[in-house]
Amino acid sequence: MKTHPSRIRALTPTSSTLALLLPALIAGAVTAPSAFAQDFRESHAAPSEVAPRLKDWIYIGADVGKAWLSTDFANEADKKGTQYNLKLLESHYWNEWLLDLGAGYFYNELSGGNAQGNRVVKTRALLIEVSPRYRIPTEGMHWQIGPVVNALFGADVSFDETEAVQEKKFTLIGGLRAQYETGGEASRWRFGVQAMNDLNIAHRNVQWLQADIQFGFPWEKSGKSRPAPAPAAPSKPVVARATPHFAEIKGANTVKIHLSETILHFKSGSHTLAPSSERILNQVATYLKNAPDAWKTMRIEGHTDRIGKHPYNMKLSDRRAGALKKRFTQLGLPGSHMTTQGFGPDRPIDVDFTPKAFARNRRAELWLDGVMDPETLTKDMNEIGDLSEIDEVNSNH
Repeated sequence: MKTHPSRIRALTPTSSTLALLLPALIAGAVTAPSAFAQDFRESHAAPSEVAPRLKDWIYIGADVGKAWLSTDFANEADKKGTQYNLKLLESHYWNEWLLDLGAGYFYNELSGGNAQGNRVVKTRALLIEVSPRYRIPTEGMHWQIGPVVNALFGADVSFDETEAVQEKKFTLIGGLRAQYETGGEASRWRFGVQAMNDLNIAHRNVQWLQADIQFGFPWEKSGKSRPAPAPAAPSKPVVARATPHFAEIKGANTVKIHLSETILHFKSGSHTLAPSSERILNQVATYLKNAPDAWKTMRIEGHTDRIGKHPYNMKLSDRRAGALKKRFTQLGLPGSHMTTQGFGPDRPIDVDFTPKAFARNRRAELWLDGVMDPETLTKDMNEIGDLSEIDEVNSNH
């Protein structure tokens, strides 16, 4: 069987493209081991604080994978082969979204045969990439998913094997990318996979499946870091508050008790109290039951984070406040002296869009009104809270 020579589709500025990318790739390779170690320490020392505060980053990336070509032409064979991309990207971060925009070098080699012999098609091109992705707001916010579009510019990017076909200077390909991102404020890594398909090649269909790796470092146009992202506007004004103590005096005769999710536990997405919450609820209820003249009424407030739909969070926070009232009643406190209200995500104590902020905002607050001696009650409650936090730490170890 006679083997036909390869048909190579070359892009004129290939050498200049590589000249731009190679220094960045070499720099990334040199700094990668120490940067990876730093990223590992940062991400394991504070696993919930992973969302970058700096908004503009530069990423050096590479894609590698398989490609398949099917054709409608009787004199052409279907082909398969390898696909490589080298690229330089700028990434801009918002709260839940990011946008990649960059350029790179595209190399594709496909081969296949029929009765006429084996054919090889090589395509080299300049690549322009655009990829907006949604940052899934789970613990760590590591995962991203979204569309990716590549525009190819070259001497011929039609993926044909015959000179008779009119040459094509521009090809558009699109697909979906899923990515995992980790790191700190000094550098970050991305690992992902993407599936691509051509969008405008007539009588041929080219598909790619590639693994993606990227190394990034911050780059700010102003030369300095920008402030943390502003939160989305809730239905009520957002007021940032300092981290509260377990018990605080909030007026002449009012004391607030702060039940954070480190000591008050609900089942995820539910208003059912977990058994691990019994210790702190028993201690608070026992104190208040033994000192009925020390307070008159209790307002029980439920609060959630910003993840999910606002109406759902409002209902969830209201139900959790109701569950606390029900449990306090079972523990001997008078139900007629207690009221409940859910505020959902509308009264955060931390306005950052990070998993750490989400955890701080998931809480309940007990507002005791008509307190006879606020200083004594606050002191006694803080002793209860301190012991509960120590017990929680010990139980986790």
